[in-house]
Parts: sequence; structure tokens; C-alpha cells
Amino acid sequence: MNLDISHIFIITGLVVQVGLVIFWFTTVRKKLQEASLKKALDILEEKEKTLSLIYENTNDFIALLKKEGDQLTIIRLPETFIQSVEKETKFIERELIGKPLYFLYDKVLKLTEEEKAFRLEKINALFNSKETVKYEEQFKAPDGHRGLSQSSLIPILTDNEIDYVLYVAQDITEERSMNLQLEYTVDVLERVYDSNLAAIVLFKDGKIEKINKRFTSYFGYASDEIIGETAEKFIPEKYWHLLKDVRNDLYEKGEELHFGREREIVTKRKDGSLFYCECVISPLLIQGIKYSFMFIVDVSDYYNAQKELLSSKERLQSIIDNLPGMLFRLGTDEEFTLQHISGNSEKYLGITQEEIEKHNIKGRDVLSDEFIQYSRSIIKETFEKQEAGEMKLPIEYKGISKWVSIRFKPTQLSNGEYVIDGLLFDVTNQVENEERLSLAIESAREGLWDWNIEDGKLVFNNYQAEMLGYKVAEMSNDFQEFFKNIHPQDIKDAQTKLRAHLKEETDYYETEYRVKTKNGVYKWLLVHGKVISRLRDGRALRVIGTHVDIDERKKAEIAVKKSQERLLSLMSNIPGMVYRGSYDDNYALSFVSNGSIQLTGYSPDDFVKGKRTIFELIKDSDKEKINKEVKSAVTEKRAYQLVYEINTPAGSKWVYDKGQEVGNGYLEGFITDITDRVQAEERIIKTIIETEDRERSRIAKELHDSLGQKLTTVSLNFNALKSKVDKGSDVEDRLMVGLEYLKQAIGETREISHNLMPKSIEDFGIILSIESLIADLNEYSETAFSFYHNLKNNALSNSIGIHLYRIVQESINNILKHAKAKSVTVQLMAYEDVIVLSIEDDGKGFNKSKIEKAKHFGLDSIRHRAQMLSGDAMIDSSAGHGTTITVEIPTKKHYFHEEN
Repeated sequence: MNLDISHIFIITGLVVQVGLVIFWFTTVRKKLQEASLKKALDILEEKEKTLSLIYENTNDFIALLKKEGDQLTIIRLPETFIQSVEKETKFIERELIGKPLYFLYDKVLKLTEEEKAFRLEKINALFNSKETVKYEEQFKAPDGHRGLSQSSLIPILTDNEIDYVLYVAQDITEERSMNLQLEYTVDVLERVYDSNLAAIVLFKDGKIEKINKRFTSYFGYASDEIIGETAEKFIPEKYWHLLKDVRNDLYEKGEELHFGREREIVTKRKDGSLFYCECVISPLLIQGIKYSFMFIVDVSDYYNAQKELLSSKERLQSIIDNLPGMLFRLGTDEEFTLQHISGNSEKYLGITQEEIEKHNIKGRDVLSDEFIQYSRSIIKETFEKQEAGEMKLPIEYKGISKWVSIRFKPTQLSNGEYVIDGLLFDVTNQVENEERLSLAIESAREGLWDWNIEDGKLVFNNYQAEMLGYKVAEMSNDFQEFFKNIHPQDIKDAQTKLRAHLKEETDYYETEYRVKTKNGVYKWLLVHGKVISRLRDGRALRVIGTHVDIDERKKAEIAVKKSQERLLSLMSNIPGMVYRGSYDDNYALSFVSNGSIQLTGYSPDDFVKGKRTIFELIKDSDKEKINKEVKSAVTEKRAYQLVYEINTPAGSKWVYDKGQEVGNGYLEGFITDITDRVQAEERIIKTIIETEDRERSRIAKELHDSLGQKLTTVSLNFNALKSKVDKGSDVEDRLMVGLEYLKQAIGETREISHNLMPKSIEDFGIILSIESLIADLNEYSETAFSFYHNLKNNALSNSIGIHLYRIVQESINNILKHAKAKSVTVQLMAYEDVIVLSIEDDGKGFNKSKIEKAKHFGLDSIRHRAQMLSGDAMIDSSAGHGTTITVEIPTKKHYFHEEN
């Protein structure tokens, strides 16, 4: 799929035109004369042919969809896609056209729920914004092939409403893979830079910008001690005049400068000591910024031994051969015309700068058609994204064939013009050895070893030797000798796995074993290896691999394992159950301690293997509350503490559950049996409430029988005095005032007595008592109260009636004090298995979590009374939305009078 965004816009324009023509034709066809109608039909036919041509020739997936309500209907699909559907599935074209797009996702392609949800999300985004929606998605072809695509949903609007939608998807799977390869190649170059045998210094405008590890090894400077300094920091003062000449000539001549060959050159270490060196300075000028590379090789031994001199020359020559390559600049026209090239083109391209300029040589002159298209697409993509890019290309010109690596980046000049600046390297040798190099890099993570099976020689790198406490020269090159140092308990497994790989039974040789170090201590190593050379009969000739020091990690793993074993032993001996489970998968458990048997009656295997979940054991009335609390704790990243009831084969139990999310959607916690504690608390609560009711009854009796009677007697005596007092006198006025206050005191005493222990429940039952309470409230309160029930007047016994009446009283008191409600509805309903009392108001509501944390006495009293009746009280409230209190009590025979 090679169409770029400009092609998509062309396709979109054509589809919009066709849509407009169809709309125009449909609207005015009754008004057209025959000649106009024929002309419109001709135009329509021409546009449809154009659209068909696009569908038949494009490699992209392009679908025309029509918006109908809240979904998209398929109008047209690419021919190649329809052919693939008919070949790979049971569906044919007429079964797709006119169907919802979701039908294609669900029935034809059979996408996963997650994939369908993702696509519906993008469609909804299109409907909401009415603008083009671009995104990346994992696609699935009718034949099951999957890949990554760059997709767009393009709306076609009529009167600012979506009429049609163009769905365009471009396969970018290969492109994404190439980007990953690019990152891999850059990483390789960085490693080569850092592991180079020469000290490398990058200068920017004459100041040190970057150094490699070898520089630190040579000079003793860490990066933060040398970055930003000039070369005078490590060049002796007697050479400063030479540095001045280098800076003046380096960019003018544009040539590499070599020092230390014809005459001795020394550099200065951090400690002031000097060493002989050879150095190469290479200039690089980018947009007026002066960069230069200095390659420094310690050649002190050159002047002491001829052999070392030769070795130093070879290393220096290797460095010279791998210096940064050819600089170039491209224009951003369609041809990406060459605007500038550095003078070393003959070295890297085999073509002189004069010949390039004389013959105006372009990319098409040295590249095949395939790579012309590839290179242009890569450059265009990086330019659009304003990112750096890299690619490898084969060039051929007048019999010269080479592979080159090109690194480039879009650059904006001071005049606002954009260009492409880059560097070209000759990587012919690298490409020819690419397979061997990639295998070596893949294997060589730390210590590198190379085993020649025919002669039994085993070669190590420096790090491998240091890992075992040796120098390379001290290491034996005999393979069998090395194997003798492997721990006796590990050698059999190592040999078995190595033989399996040599016989091509495995793709890689990979194992862990202990190897004896120089000081006699065993060290754990992780081994990776691969055969890179075989005979025709499959016999292995050469193996390259790595050793990674995992001694600390392995010892830690062993310690953790022992710790886990001790922990498991501890958990098996403590009451309760330790668990680990998934928060997102219906609380499926991946670990359960043996305490589950005593707690729940089920073994750890019952939970871990999916036969049971702890959530299944929880009573239904508690599940919603538990879900909310766990979700809240996970969101707030805190521990949760739960108390709930579970069903076990031995009966119901109350448990305490404390846990916390530990990452990636997993919960860890501990559950213990608190049935005895809960039952004890219930007995205490029951005793407190019964004691409270008895005390209320005693006080009510005292008020009614003692204080009430005495006040009544006083009232009778005062009334008898009225006839003996002169009419209109001051004494009569005072007597009448006193009698009025006495009358109010008698009424209030009766009301207090009634509220403390309403005698109406004993005499008339719960229904008439609540009706009487509602009637009294409606007389003096601005809030309108109403009461509904489905019970006979005397259906419920006093044992439950007094508790329900107290709950109603407590709820109404709270409403009158705090809610500022306009209306309150009380309902009492009895069903076959449950009695439900609800009090609902339209007041200002409250923050439920804050009230619950504050342990509000009134709400606690309601819950305690419900628990005494084996029921539960639920409170639903939020600020501005009123409050509903619902009490559910299991129906029991003794809650009703026998006749009911």
C-alpha cells in the first residue's frame, strides 16, 4: 500500500463529487427535461467509472460507507477485498453491501471484542467531531493475515451533517518493521563508537562535545570533566601552535589531517603523564556549525618494538577506513535533487565530484527502480514527520557496485527553505557479512566466546576473561579444559543442551551453569550460543556465543526461593487464608494458602484451577458493596478492609478481608474468620438496644403514671380556684396564664412519653402508629409526608414493630433536622421472603463516604436495629439528589401474629 496522503485527498475529492452528483440528481430530476437528464446521467456514469477505476487499481483498503442513524452501512468495498472474502469465507458480495460495518467486523472478519470496541470508539469520535479521524490499528484480512495499518475515517458532509464516510487503511507493517531495523542499526553504530580501539573525540565549534570510553581509558577524564573544554586540555603546550594551524586550515581544506606518523606527537593524561600517539582529525561542517572528529591511538610501544608498530599501523588504518563518510544535501522537490556533495565522493561512491556535477547524476542513474521508489518513500516519510532517517541502498554506476548506508534528517534553513542533509558511508563489507555480524551481535551481550569445533580452539574476549578473574593471555584456549571448570552438578545439563543444538534440535544453545573462577570460587553464568557454520551434511563447524554474569541475580533468586518456602510454611500454620488474584478477571485467584480449607471448606487447588472463586462464596447482598470498595481502593492506591458474609459447606461465616493492589491489576491480601466476634458484637448491640428500650419504657411509664398524674391533679386544683377568684382581677389573669402553661406541660409530657415508648404500637399495631405519626407531622411541618403499605393493621408483632417504628422515627428526625426536604415517602411492604421498609426524601442529600467515616450515631442506630432482625440497612444519597434508606429483613414466622 504505497498511496500517500495526497492520493487519499484525490480519492476523497472524487468520492465527494460522486456523492454530490447523486444528491443533485435525486433532488432535481423531476424538474429536468429529457436532455438535461441525459447529460446528468452521463456525468454520473463518468464519475462512477472514475471511482471504480480507483477501487480496481489502488492497493489501499478504501470503503465507502453511509451514515444511517448511529451506525455506518457498507456502500462499496474494494474488489480485491470482496474477492478475498468470497474465497476465504462463506459470504458473497451481495451479503456485504448494505450491511452495517459492525457486521463486517463481527461476522466476516470475526474480530475480538477489544478490536471491535476500538473501532467503534473511532467511529464515535468521527460522529462527535465531524472531522477526519486518523489512527493506527491492527488489521485482520479475510485469510487471517494480520498487520498494522494507518487508517482514516473521512466524513463527507451535507448541510454540516455526515452523509457518507470514506474509510481508508494503508498497510504500514513493513514500514514499522524497517523503523525497528533502523533503530537497531543506530544502536549497533553507537556500540561500535563506544567499543572502538581508538579514543574518539567529537568537537563542536572547537569545544569537546562527546568522548568514548577509550578516551577515558587513555586520559583518565570522565565525561563531566572534559565536555565543554578545548583540545588544549589534553594537548601539551608545545603543540598549541599546531592546534591553531589545524583550526585555521581544517575547514578551509576540508581534508583529514594525520599526525604522529612522520614525527613524534604526545598527549597529556589527567595525571600529567604523557604518551605517544597517532591521531586523525576529520572536519565536518553542517549549517555553519563546525564539527570535527579526532581519532587518537596510543602508539607508545611503537617506538619500543617493531611488531607493536605494525599492529598500531593496522589499527590506525582500520580507523582511517571507517572515518565518517560523504556529506550531501538534497532538495525537497519530487526528484530530491542533489544540491551539494562533499569532495570525497570518489572514495565512497566511486564517482568523482566533477563527474556528478558535469553529468547531473541523480538517484535514478545509480539505483534500480525498486530502490528509487523505496528511497523516495523513506525520505518523504521522514520529511513529513520531521524525523531522522536511515537506509541502506545498492548503487551501480559504470561497472562499480557498492552498498552504502545513508543517515539523513530534514533541516530548515534560515530563509525558511527545507532541505535534506545527510552522511553516506560505504558499507559494502558490512552488508556482505551482515548475517554473521547480526548473529554475533545477537549473541554477544557480555562475554564473547568463539569455538572452532574442528581444532577445539576456544577464543574469548577481554570481558569474558575479566569475568572469571583472568587476563585473556591466561585463559586456556582448549574447549575441553574450559568444560572441566563447570560445576559437577551443572555439567551434564550443559552437555545435553549443547549436543541438542549441534544436532539442530534447538535454534539456540542456552543454559545456566556455574564456572570456577581464578580464585577457586564458582560463579553463575547465563550462556547463549549459536552455530554459524555447518557442512552440507549438517555437521557443526563453528559456534559463537556469550556469557553473562548472573551470579548476584542467581544467588538472589535462590535466597528468594528459600524465603518463599519459609513464607509458605509460615502461612500454612496461621489461621486464615492468604491470597493473590486478578482484580480485572472476576477476582480469579492465582495463589491461595492452605488456610482456605479451614476457612472456606475448599482447597487451594479449587480456587487456583478455577473451580471456585472467593467472589462466588460472598452473599449476594454484599457483592455490590465489596466491588465498590475494592474499586475505590485500587483507584486511590490504598489498602481495602472489608467485612462480609460467605457461604461454606459448613454454613455461613463472617470474615475480615484486608488487601491491596500490588500492580498490573493483581490483588494480594489476607482473609480471617471473625464469625465469633460478629456474633458477640450482635449480642452486645442487641443487649444495648433492648436495655435502651426497657429504659425508654421505664421513663415513659414514670412520665405517664407519676409526673403526668401529678400534673393533672395540679390542673384540677387550679381549675377549682377559678370560681373563687374575682372576674377581671390581676389574680385571675395570672391564674389563667399558669393554667395554660400547665396544660402545655401535660401535653408535652404525654408526647415525650409516647415518643419514648409509643403505647399505640402495643394497643393498635405498627400501621396505625406510623399513620398517627404521619398525621401529626403533616399538621405542624412544612414537609409533606405520605405512607404506603400492603399489610393488615395488626399483621406484624410488637417484637418487630417497635424496631421498625424506631427506624422510621430516627429517619424522620434526621430529615427534619438536616434534609430541608419538600416531601417524604414511607413504604412498608411484606413479601414472601422479605419485609422491606423504605424512607425516601427529596432533600439536599449528603456525601455518603464522609458521613460513614464520621460514624453518624443515627445511621448506626438504624443499621444496628436492622442487624438485630437479621436484616441489612442500605443508605443511598448524594449531594443535591435526596436520600433513600432501605431496610430489608428476612421474613420469619414469629414476626407476624398467628392469624396473619
